[in-house]
Amino acid sequence: MKEAIAANTSCYVLHPEHGDTIIAEGRIGGSWKSPSGRYGSLCAEGEHMVQLHRIVVSNLPLLFVKQRQPFTLMGHALVKPKGSNVYVRWLSKLLWQKNLKLPHAKTPRISQS
Repeated sequence: MKEAIAANTSCYVLHPEHGDTIIAEGRIGGSWKSPSGRYGSLCAEGEHMVQLHRIVVSNLPLLFVKQRQPFTLMGHALVKPKGSNVYVRWLSKLLWQKNLKLPHAKTPRISQS
């Protein structure tokens, strides 16, 4: 099991449908090891809450969708410039700290349009 990443750490996000390709960049929220005083633990062991700040590969489904949640794609959960506070649950093994070297990860080319 991968260790928890500290909250507020910038990260790369991978997706099971894209193997070792970086599909987004974000910021870590809480993990299973850091329960909220108000809500308790927001995720199970091996999961983190993450904010998505930049989507590299679009139209991918979120890994976890709650019944009352109004969005199902990663692009819908993207943090807005005015500072929305949207966190999504993600598997810890698919999150990598930005300042660490990624084993075999690839970043797809982004077209400048």
